[in-house]
Amino acid sequence: MRNNQSPSIYSIFNNALPYYLDRVDISTLTDEGTAFAANFLQQLLKGEISQQFEASSTSIEKVSHLYFESKNLSKTMGAKTLGFGFPLLIDTHEGELLVAPLFIWQISIEPAQTKVDAWVIKFDQGNFVQPNYQVIRHLKEKFDHDYREKLEGAIENGAIKASKLDSICQDLADRFHLKTFIGEGGIIEAPGINEIGSFTEDGALHRSGVIGIFPPQHQRIRASTSKPENVFVHSDDLPGADPFVFPFLAADPEQVTALEQVANKKVSVVEGVDTLGKGQTLLNLLFTALLQGKKCLIVSERAPALKKNQNLLAKSGLHQLNFLLTDALNDRDQILELLRLAAKGISRNIPLDKQDFLFKKNKFIRAKKALDDTYQSTNKKVFGDHNWTDTVGLFLKSNRIEGKELLASHLQRQDFKFNIDEYEALKKGVGNCYPLFQKIKTLKHPLSNLNDRVFQQVSPEGGRSYVVEQLDIFGKKRGSSTIDTLQK
Repeated sequence: MRNNQSPSIYSIFNNALPYYLDRVDISTLTDEGTAFAANFLQQLLKGEISQQFEASSTSIEKVSHLYFESKNLSKTMGAKTLGFGFPLLIDTHEGELLVAPLFIWQISIEPAQTKVDAWVIKFDQGNFVQPNYQVIRHLKEKFDHDYREKLEGAIENGAIKASKLDSICQDLADRFHLKTFIGEGGIIEAPGINEIGSFTEDGALHRSGVIGIFPPQHQRIRASTSKPENVFVHSDDLPGADPFVFPFLAADPEQVTALEQVANKKVSVVEGVDTLGKGQTLLNLLFTALLQGKKCLIVSERAPALKKNQNLLAKSGLHQLNFLLTDALNDRDQILELLRLAAKGISRNIPLDKQDFLFKKNKFIRAKKALDDTYQSTNKKVFGDHNWTDTVGLFLKSNRIEGKELLASHLQRQDFKFNIDEYEALKKGVGNCYPLFQKIKTLKHPLSNLNDRVFQQVSPEGGRSYVVEQLDIFGKKRGSSTIDTLQK
């Protein structure tokens, strides 16, 4: 794992000094020192090597880290990243220090099967050699000399011969007046921090090597870097853009809108949270492009994301119309073979009835327009910033509160105090209104037949005995006994 103090993995092309966890000096890899490094270099330049070694106490942690880190990067990035850089060009330009390997051999390190705590380092015909294109850029910027053809020409059949390497190093030293530092066996230990300053004044070619993580590098050298404001600009719809977008997979209105924007704009950015459907939108974009006879290139920093999209394409029926390129070097032969077979194969011509296609296309457009109009009317603002759906939701949410609870939340106790003066005023008002209701009997109520003398002119005990007596009479008439409850 990398930490905050580790440099970027791409910095190794400019600074390959073995002072970090993801790089190790080949001369300190084992306790044998430069003797092991010299034998390793000799076998490597012959084009094939499989050598077992035991890591030294100073490099054992680095070797283990390089093994697991290269495996993880191979799964996530798709490309093989473990490499050996040799020799080192030490120079400065515009105040920037350069400690860069001239060539990078793609190697592999695996645990040994026959011995504990031992490793096997390999380089065979399945691996490649590349020049460091950062060195080519440096020589072009500082000396205005294009050295790309010479470095690439030194590689023959995926390997570099010792004589070619010596010739390149000698030509560099003579042409750019570099000091050469070489040890016994053609290799020397990497310089220390206190030695770098003495090399940078005139430049040096230091024949030391570093094993580290070398991610895929850019081979193109750009003449000038375009400014973002000149590339990403607001533009109108593309001329001649086809507004017809057919989502092959099910898509919601937001995804269809994104497809239409991508189809009609030069540059588009589609973003959203996880599980929102960006992957499905990408697949629909691919289908739309194929429908219009276009080609698509999908790029990602993570190989699993590309593999997932490829599997989804296969499930949708597109098995032979895509190719997953995870490693530009190792996958080159596969894609060339695929293209060769495709060129020799017999293409399957499917008959197309243009009239039938146009009929179905127009039918689809009409149905889509009707659905779009319905969707737009549903989303129209009808209650402030809320559309019809939001408004109905707010009503249902408010309606969940019971009526009396809703009423109680609006009533204040202090607003309903009732004194004797208000009672007399209310009584007088009712009395004044009483004659108005005599004819229509609105105020006629069965309770008005009660004898008010019982409740107004006798004591509570007398009133109670009168009620009991009347109930007893009523009970006898009904053939029932006197109610004992009231007596109690």
